[in-house]
Amino acid sequence: MEEISYKYLREVHQREKNTPLLSRLEDDFYQGLNEYLKNLEKEYNLIEDKDLPKAKLLRDEIENAKRTAENIYEQREKKIVQAALVARKGGRPNMENLTPAEKNLFESIVNSLRKGYENIFHGKKPERNVEYIKKEEKGDMLLKINQEIPEFVDSDGNRYSLKKEDVVTLPREIANTLINRKVAEKEDLEN
Repeated sequence: MEEISYKYLREVHQREKNTPLLSRLEDDFYQGLNEYLKNLEKEYNLIEDKDLPKAKLLRDEIENAKRTAENIYEQREKKIVQAALVARKGGRPNMENLTPAEKNLFESIVNSLRKGYENIFHGKKPERNVEYIKKEEKGDMLLKINQEIPEFVDSDGNRYSLKKEDVVTLPREIANTLINRKVAEKEDLEN
């Protein structure tokens, strides 16, 4: 695997942005990315005077790396969701550039789409533990719900009805509230 650096992340981001298909990533890209970010944080935390130029540069690199990583994930996620829609309809999208974690995400989305289709068009009752995944939009977060949550409405008028074991994407503000209340946890691709 190529060692992760901010320069490498920018290259991956540009590749992902400029092609309609998933670009090739190493199978352990996300693990390497997490390690890179942890090492930056560790290095930053070792600096006592946070006003030093080195501390400011590290803080900027951490913020930029996190933002770029989120953009890479969001671009890939959109392509995975589009491919899942094609697969649900019987198509055979090119999935050779998925990482193992993304393959799990893809299969989960396809299964959810197929179950949803069957439930709607063939009158089958939904299973209790069906995972509901909607396309993430900028600023959303993927969560796993830990307990039944009564239906609620957000400030934009969107209604949410969440059950234990659901995997959903929610606006970051709502997601953080649910995480802080310990009724949900952030779902990582490595899971």
